[in-house]
Amino acid sequence: MKIIIIGNSIGAFSALKEIRKHDKNSEITILSRERYNYYSPILLPYYINGRLSEEQLFPKHINLFIQKNAKLLLNENVLNINTKEKIVKTEKHLFKYDTLIIASGASPRKLKIPGAEETYVLRTFEDAKKIKNIIGNEIIIIGAGPVGIETALSLVEQKKKIKIIEMMDSILSTIFSKNISYYIEDQLKNLGIEIYKSEKVIEISKTRKDYLVKTEGKKFKGNAVIMAVGVTPNTNFLDENIKVGRYNGIIVDEFMRTNVPDVYAAGDCIELKNLIEDNTSLIPVWPNAFETGKIAGANVAGKVERYNGGIRINSINILNKVYFSVGNVWQGDKKIEIQNNEILEVYNIKNNKIIGVEIIGDVKWAGVIKRFLTTKKEIKMPFKGVEDIKEIIIPQKL
Repeated sequence: MKIIIIGNSIGAFSALKEIRKHDKNSEITILSRERYNYYSPILLPYYINGRLSEEQLFPKHINLFIQKNAKLLLNENVLNINTKEKIVKTEKHLFKYDTLIIASGASPRKLKIPGAEETYVLRTFEDAKKIKNIIGNEIIIIGAGPVGIETALSLVEQKKKIKIIEMMDSILSTIFSKNISYYIEDQLKNLGIEIYKSEKVIEISKTRKDYLVKTEGKKFKGNAVIMAVGVTPNTNFLDENIKVGRYNGIIVDEFMRTNVPDVYAAGDCIELKNLIEDNTSLIPVWPNAFETGKIAGANVAGKVERYNGGIRINSINILNKVYFSVGNVWQGDKKIEIQNNEILEVYNIKNNKIIGVEIIGDVKWAGVIKRFLTTKKEIKMPFKGVEDIKEIIIPQKL
């Protein structure tokens, strides 16, 4: 059997690894539009700030596994797929497949405003190299989501002066509740980062030496502009037979099958059932890409594995303190806060069930908390937080 995997990030690797657990013989080809071996994009800020070298960014054990178990072809940008003929066309070649896994990921979104083409983005190693080599000390970042904040933190370590412009009235609004985001904002300001909220960017222009960013109410000058306003799925090469959803992500079932026979999809390019919110949406986070890749790989290899749905999970480290969130931290009947020394736990409750959790200071039980949320079990009062969750999820020792 000839298996083609489009993409070379965690979803693709996870699929490959799972296939090889059960299938040692199929011919597997990985098509990557980049010219680099496997690396994890979530580590790019650590390359920018110098904590990781270029060599450390590329894990030898993973790349060795890929080389031994698949034919990896770099610089193969996919132009289109013909699902009737089972052919993938790149800029250079045509590839015939029996089974196809699309793990093409997502690309940074840019605002549709004048001057957007002048901005930097952060998604690939090439992007990180460009940002690392920015000349000038005053950097403007548009967007205060995870990528914008992580990029700001990495550049502050390079002694850059950072201004963040955010359209919403709080930072990290897709991850944290306002109370926690205000706390994080204070920590960022302590690092010298300037934050401007409720500012909609309408134009970016270039002067002789600098860039000028205009919002509806202000003007900002800087030596460079980085745009961090989310991502869009890489699905522009699909043929008309593969269904995409509201957000242009590929629609898959619980087996990671698309609506087309022998075509699977995983990672940031798919729209997932949200376990907490009972809807379908993009959830472009590392754990979901890893898990969906694994499910796709298992089913391609003939093992019946189901994916019950995704869940938002994120963490960020500021001044050696970790901020963690999982699930829906915004909508609920009530919140329970538990303070234990330097650790703050905030539980978002709806119908006596936990639908979201925020923690400041300790994430060692993050996996257990996530697992508990997926059970949708009711909690008993008085609720003691992670201690009660551990008793339910972790089997008691005899």
